[in-house]
Order: sequence, then structure tokens, then C-alpha cells
Amino acid sequence: MGQEDNELGLNAPFMGKEFLKRFVRGKWIIVVASFYIKFFGGPNYVFGLYSIPIKASMKYNQKTIDTLSFFKDLGQNMGIFAGLLSEYMPAWVVLTLGATLNLAGYMMIWLSVTHRIPHPPLWQMYLFMCVAANAHPFMNTPVIVTCLNNFPHCRGTIIGFIRGFAGLSGAIFTQLYYSLYNVNGNNTQNVLLLLAWLPGCTCLFFMFFIKPFRGCTDFSEEDAQKQERHFLLFLYIALILATFLILVTVIQSRATLSFSTHKVIASIVLILLASNIVIAIKAEVEDGHQKFEHEKDDNHLIIAAMNMATIRKVTQDERLPDPKEASEPGKMDKLNHQDMQKLVADAQTTPKSKGAGEHENSYKETPSSSPLRLYLSRLREAFAMRGTKIGEDFTVPEALTKLDLWILLFATMCGQGGALAAIGNIGQIGESFGYTSGSISALVSLMNIWIFLGRLFAGFASEKLMKKQGTPRPIVLTLSILVGCVGHLLIAMPKAGSLYGASMIVGLSFGMQGTLFSAILSELFGLKHYATLFNVGSLAGPLGSYILNVRVAGHFYDQQTAQQGDDGTCTGSHCFDRAFFIIASVSFLGGLISVFLVSRTLSFYKHRMRAPSEKEERR
Repeated sequence: MGQEDNELGLNAPFMGKEFLKRFVRGKWIIVVASFYIKFFGGPNYVFGLYSIPIKASMKYNQKTIDTLSFFKDLGQNMGIFAGLLSEYMPAWVVLTLGATLNLAGYMMIWLSVTHRIPHPPLWQMYLFMCVAANAHPFMNTPVIVTCLNNFPHCRGTIIGFIRGFAGLSGAIFTQLYYSLYNVNGNNTQNVLLLLAWLPGCTCLFFMFFIKPFRGCTDFSEEDAQKQERHFLLFLYIALILATFLILVTVIQSRATLSFSTHKVIASIVLILLASNIVIAIKAEVEDGHQKFEHEKDDNHLIIAAMNMATIRKVTQDERLPDPKEASEPGKMDKLNHQDMQKLVADAQTTPKSKGAGEHENSYKETPSSSPLRLYLSRLREAFAMRGTKIGEDFTVPEALTKLDLWILLFATMCGQGGALAAIGNIGQIGESFGYTSGSISALVSLMNIWIFLGRLFAGFASEKLMKKQGTPRPIVLTLSILVGCVGHLLIAMPKAGSLYGASMIVGLSFGMQGTLFSAILSELFGLKHYATLFNVGSLAGPLGSYILNVRVAGHFYDQQTAQQGDDGTCTGSHCFDRAFFIIASVSFLGGLISVFLVSRTLSFYKHRMRAPSEKEERR
């Protein structure tokens, strides 16, 4: 058998140049490229690190800083245009726009803060921040949509990774900054320069790897189990990285490290990040083995078909595949295993067998009209009204007429709005409680790590609970919102060191809500127009942030500052106590409202859990 395989040219496609071609065109390089874009593409989560130097350099009060934070959140979630572009344009176009916006926005902020340009009016600073943050949806949308379409059977898991690594990027940025620009962490202005060039360069380097993978249409239970094993390896590396960053952050908050030590820490972080490539190579090798075995079986089926045809005296008009051509790399990609079996059956029953050319024709695209006409037709389709049911592919207007969407948005506005208020003010909260600049930097890094762990945990846990226990995902969303209230109360009633616990709870809660919101939205309203729906729904967070951060937290902070009559900095626990009592109450209301979503979607999730088992029984 082995000699026959060699005669057919069936060499394992996971060696040398053949493997390199397969790896570059495969689905696992798409995953790793997405991870790296998110690792270095989440600068919006370190606002607490550079808000203090902005406030000192530009002479802003706390309400202005909170308004600046609101425009950051607004730009970060104002991604409707990015969503529409992601539906009709290649990913590299959208990512290029994201890199351009990121560079322009953060570079202008850095020039303003370092006084390299004249002091800009306040509205220009708001514009710079909004433009810089608006790069996030252009970097996030094509990545998450591509990965969801490539791995539709593990949505919670892939969303947990993609969104989680955006949160972890804040801690990674901090370590890279210490190793490149600053040792002691006292002058954090240059972090804006790092934020200006690093995310854009990463996008430009990896953008051509972000593309749909055609081989994800045929999917079996065995494939699902293999994917889960590979994602578990990614999870282990991510947990090791998060644990290392936590230990380093705690040490940095208690001691001053040398420049060489920071270099070593950054090198270890980069090595851990690079280890994801090793896992992707391992996954691609295993997929190559499996595909090699299938191609070998298919070639033997072709030989059997030709032998049958020879016995029946097939004429020269019957264009059966030549075994030498069939063994060529990529030739068998257009014929699946069922096609081969049908080919044998046709050769046994009729002298007129279907040739390979007929199968190839089924994959040819029909001639299309002009790009503008095609774009307009797709745009009309995206905003059509058809009477779609929950679980199908909704258009944007159809989704906006559903009460389920508005309940989800209101719960998200309350829950994420309160969490964003805590995240945006973590620097000023620590300052008012008497924390040192090193401790505040540690709090910012730790909160980013908790956000990452929350998103990762929500993805894996909700997926397991839904598949194994039949637990609807909105139940986990309700619990995550209610847990966040405890963190807000710890800020309102602080004790010694309680801010570390508050940052952990709020970060975990915020991270879980982000993953669960994305997964629930895709399950209830489909993937066809998910890019646009996701960015429409993402506006709920900044709306809640404006109300709770600017109008509540900023207002009470400046009120207390005016009573103290000092240099614009409020000190003491009373600076944020009333604000976070209100934020905790609003978050609790959001948790109660989300219970209605649980009750309305309970039957849908029960049916969704029952469908796979029925499908297995039919098999």
C-alpha cells in the first residue's frame, strides 16, 4: 500500500515548503494573527495610566477627565461604519483604517501633552481621543467576525479569547513601556507614544492573515473535540501569561526594579506570546495528518472507479480524474470524500460517470455586476424587513424591533456603564485613597488582567454550562452584572487594600459581560449581519458610561474638590462614595432587568440544546 501511495505522489503535506504553504493558508494562523492584533491593539484599557499626566499637563479638572474618558468609550464603541465595511470589504482594508486612526489620534494627544504643539482647545482633545479610540472597532470587528465565521461551533470560546486578549493588552503595554521608555513609572507621558505606533504596526503586519477559511463548512463532532483540545492549549498559555503578569505587577507595586530587570520581564512576556505560534503549528500538523489520510482514501476511491470504468469499457469521452493529477497538492481540495464515493457508485451503475470538471464548475462564481451595484444590493439586504425569528439571521431594522435586543442593551448599559466608570476613574480613585504612583500603575495592570480573565472565563464556562448542563447564557450574564455591584460597594466603602479587591471584582464582571453580550447577540440575531449589529449594540456601554461616569462620578468628585479648596485633587474616601452607591444601585437594576431576557429566551436555548442531540440520534 505504501509503494502504491508513493507512485501516486501522496507525500505527507506537513513537511517543508508544503507545510509552510498549508500553514500560511490555514485556519490556525488566522487564530494566532487575531490573537496578536488583540494583544497589542487594546490601548483603550490603560486610560487610568495616562489620565493623570494628561490632567496635570493640561490643567484639567476631574469632570473634564471623565468627559475625555466618555469620548474614549464613545469612540471605542462607535463602530457602525466599521461594521458595514467589514460586511463588504476585505479585512485588510478595515484594519488599515484602524491603524491610521490609532496613529493619528494618539500621536496628536502625545504632541499636546508634551507641549510639542500649542495647547489645543478642549473640543480638539475630545476629538483626538474619540479618533484614537475609534480605531478599536476597526481592529476588533474584522477579527472577531472572521473568527466567528471560521469557528461557528465554539462561539463563546473564540469570543472569550479575542475580547479577553484586548483586556490583557493593557498589562502587556505596561511591561513593554517600562522596558522601552520608563523605569520608575513616574513620567507616563511616553506611554501615549507607544500606544500611537505599536497597535498600528501590529495590524499592518498581520492584516493579510485575517481572512475567511473555506474549509470550515464541513464539520463533525470529532473536529469539534480536536478544536477544543487546541483551544485548551491556548488557554494554558494565556493563564500562565496572566499569572506571570500578576506576580510581576505585585512585585513592581512594592519595589523599584532596575532597567535590566524590566528588559528581562518584557522578554519573558514576548516569549510567552510567541509560544502561541507553536500551538498553531501543532494544530496544523494534526489537521494535515487528518487531511492526508482523507486524500489518500479519496485517491484509492478514484483508482477503484477507474478500474470499474475500465471493466465496463469506458470511452475516452468520460473524463475521470487521472491518478497523477489527483495526487497533486490542492487538487483533491475541490472533491470531498462523499464525492469520491458517489464517483465509484456512478462508475458501477452507468457508463456515463461525472467527471472532475463538473465538480469544479460547481465552485465557480457567477459573473457579478459592478462593485457599486453589488454593494448597494447588499446594503438593501442588510436593512430589509422579512419577519425573521429569534435564532435566524436578522437584518438591522428587524433586530431593532425586537424587545429582546432592547432588554439586552439596557442591561448592558447599566452593567458595563458602571464598570467603565470604575475603570476610567481607577487612577483618580487610587490617588484619592492615598495610593502611590507605583500602586496605581499596578491597579491599572491588574484590572486589565481581571478583564482578560473575566472574558476568558465567561467564554469557556458559559460554553460548557450551555452544552453540558443546558444553562442559558443570559443567566450567566445576569450573575456577572450582579457580582459587579459588590465591587462598586467596595469603592464606596473602602477599607485598607480593598481597592485591589474592587478592581478584581469589577474587572471580572466587566470582562464577563463583554463576552456574554457578544455571544448572546450572535445566537439570538445570527451571524450574517453580526458586524453591524455588534457595533450598534456596543453603543450601550458608552451611553451608560456618560451618565454614570461624567454626570455622576465626575460631578460628585469636583463637588468634593471645591469644598476642599486645594489644587484640584480630592483626597479621602468621600470623593467617590456617593457616586459609587448610585452606580451600584443602577448596576443592580440592570441585573434585575436582564432576568426578563432569561425568561424570554429560555425556550430558545432549550431548543438550541436539544437540537444537537436530535441531530446525533438521526445520524
